[in-house]
Amino acid sequence: MIEQQKYSIMAKIISDTDLVSHISFLACPDVEEICRPLFIYTPVKVFEYSRVYSDGSRAELSNHAEHMRNAFITRAKMSRVYTPSLIKTDQSYLFVPSWIENMRHPAQKTLRSQLYSQHELFKIGNELSIIKRHADYVEYFHFFAESDSPGIENFYLNNMELLEQFVFYFTNTARHLISKADADRLLKPWRDKESEVTSIKDSQDSMFIFDKKAFSKSINPKRFFLRVNEREVYLTRREMDCASLLVQGKMNRAISKELFISHRTVETHIESLKTKTNCRDRDELIKFLLASGFHQYI
Repeated sequence: MIEQQKYSIMAKIISDTDLVSHISFLACPDVEEICRPLFIYTPVKVFEYSRVYSDGSRAELSNHAEHMRNAFITRAKMSRVYTPSLIKTDQSYLFVPSWIENMRHPAQKTLRSQLYSQHELFKIGNELSIIKRHADYVEYFHFFAESDSPGIENFYLNNMELLEQFVFYFTNTARHLISKADADRLLKPWRDKESEVTSIKDSQDSMFIFDKKAFSKSINPKRFFLRVNEREVYLTRREMDCASLLVQGKMNRAISKELFISHRTVETHIESLKTKTNCRDRDELIKFLLASGFHQYI
């Protein structure tokens, strides 16, 4: 009943648009819940997930509906800025205010205006983006702090590994929301590929007390999803634990001792891992797991 009330309130906020029932806006309470550790333990106040395709269509999720509405509905020009073409293809992190100030592109004026409106309307800014490029699309994980956040750049730089861990946590925990947003993208395709813009080639200490250990513990996903031969499989928490130790070169008895489970249980988990990943033996399984990169966040 409470969830229905939250969705009802959100629908009223955007009732003057044609997006009353769009998942990007209705999912904001769910995104807020998933991101709660981020907002409790860090200076981040708003989080936004973007999946941008080459045709200009995009899936968007955020905990802040009005922020998204301002960017993609009220400010129509923002919806036509194709961000991936403005960023170096090898760039993984972007402190957005500095990036905008240093760019030499017609889009600079629009992007500056967007920064100003975020500050004036919502008192947020100091945006950091973590970028993940894929064959079909580019993912952006946007972190916004309050406009007045002394030392925020240092916070980002000193804790990038934990922010990456949050990205891993979000993509797994919010998987069902991302799928829904992807199926009904906020902006329809509009880009003309023939006229695609060529990619660009070329403080103070924080007063915030950051409990890194508590934050890291709170964003440990219970399941990890993998793509195996065009199908999706998941690893359970215990399978993830075994896999993490396996790629460290530990044998079954050592894994058993570290996880306080029986040797036979470890064997069962490893057999399950081989079945799920279509790996024939232990060596092939280790290679597959290392290639997936999941162990960096466990």
